[in-house]
Amino acid sequence: MPRRSSASLSVLPGIRTIERLRPPRALTTAQRNHFVALVASKPAEHFQPCDVPLLVSLARHLALADAVAVLLERADDVDALERAARMLARETGRIASLATKLRLTPQARYVPDSKRLRERGGGGIDAILEARRDGA
Repeated sequence: MPRRSSASLSVLPGIRTIERLRPPRALTTAQRNHFVALVASKPAEHFQPCDVPLLVSLARHLALADAVAVLLERADDVDALERAARMLARETGRIASLATKLRLTPQARYVPDSKRLRERGGGGIDAILEARRDGA
């Protein structure tokens, strides 16, 4: 049996690379830039192909919010300022909702009492019932 080189021993077999999601062609340049930035902000395995519609929607809302922010800066009367402010508030709410659904916000990543649950050996309904019995 031939000897194996140290280089061949340092390679782990069976490791595959995970391709990052690519933006759909239908997006504008600004939307595409937002899509790419969102996907690059997380590890490659964070997003699945089923997340593409939400990512596209989020990229579109981000690009629209950018455009509305420009309108807000250029508003020359109170009515235009109020309309742009309402549009920006609406877009901000939609962005926050989509970001939470895609687990991009701190609130979406937060696990209450995670340290206590790890110490007890897990979570789920059994941990909740046990905590209630213990009076916690």
